[in-house]
Amino acid sequence: MRSLSAVCLLALVICGFATTNYKVMSPMNTKSSRNLVAVLTQVEAMMKSGGPIEMVHEVLSEFENEITSEQSAHDGLHEQASVECEKEADFRRREVADATSTLREAEATLQGCQDQTRRANSDLKSANSALIETRNRLAVLGERRQQEAATFAADQALFEFSSANVSEVIEFLDELLAGEGEFEELAQKGVKLMKSAIKSNKVGEYGPAFAVLATLASQNTSADAELFEQARNIFQNLHEALEANWDERVILEEHLIAENEASTASTEDIINELLAHIDNLNIELVNLNRCIVTQTGVVGTATAKRDRNQRLWDDSHALCSSQEEFYEEAKTQRREERDIIDAVRTKVNDRWA
Repeated sequence: MRSLSAVCLLALVICGFATTNYKVMSPMNTKSSRNLVAVLTQVEAMMKSGGPIEMVHEVLSEFENEITSEQSAHDGLHEQASVECEKEADFRRREVADATSTLREAEATLQGCQDQTRRANSDLKSANSALIETRNRLAVLGERRQQEAATFAADQALFEFSSANVSEVIEFLDELLAGEGEFEELAQKGVKLMKSAIKSNKVGEYGPAFAVLATLASQNTSADAELFEQARNIFQNLHEALEANWDERVILEEHLIAENEASTASTEDIINELLAHIDNLNIELVNLNRCIVTQTGVVGTATAKRDRNQRLWDDSHALCSSQEEFYEEAKTQRREERDIIDAVRTKVNDRWA
């Protein structure tokens, strides 16, 4: 009955331990493989089997030694961490103070430079507005020239296409007259000619050419030399008309280029005058702008330094506080483990008393 009673008491200790708010520790830079439940279960098994008390005490002492060793290691880490935390806090405190002092001086200097700059900038505003407007006008001139050039290129491609088609028909008429061509090809030539007329929007001007081609196609091989000569003259005249129209188009393009170049040159002269005027105004602003740039950089650097060190200070404080809380929690937990081991040792001694 005494054996059964002791085992029951030990089971109650184990159950009481299992139902408490026991937290598995996560020591700084160490991980414990210690398992109190496993030890208590082992002791319970040894008590049930009637094993020697020395073995039970050996198991309990070994576990207690692990607790002591772990606490000693944790104490060393805690002491080292506390020193480092204090060093970090002192360093960040001095860095924040230095950055704050620099920031105040830079902001005061910057404010003075900005006040003086506002006065000079009012004279510069109108010149800058005129410069923007003139540059926009220059951009419009450039865009217009690009559009005109693109139109001219398209017209040139159309002229070359149409001229080539007309020349091809003239050559084909010569071949037919010499008995070398096939009348069946007239339809193909007519289709290409129609494309030229439609693309150039000159179907009316191509009318006589279409009519004579239709006549040739209807007479087929019975067409005489006079009809061929008439057709050739019509296409020759059409080719000359295309050449004349193209010459006029080239003259127009040259005129547009010259007109654009003159307008561009005049506009660029105005821009250069405005730039010179702005440069004169900027002479007064050079030193002030240099002051603003320099002090703005100092303000930015000092602000970044202050904020960064304050953030690191806050982070280190939070980490150090968390480590301190963890240290105390772990210390308390180990003390509770010792209390449990003492309670179990008492029960074991009572069992073998």
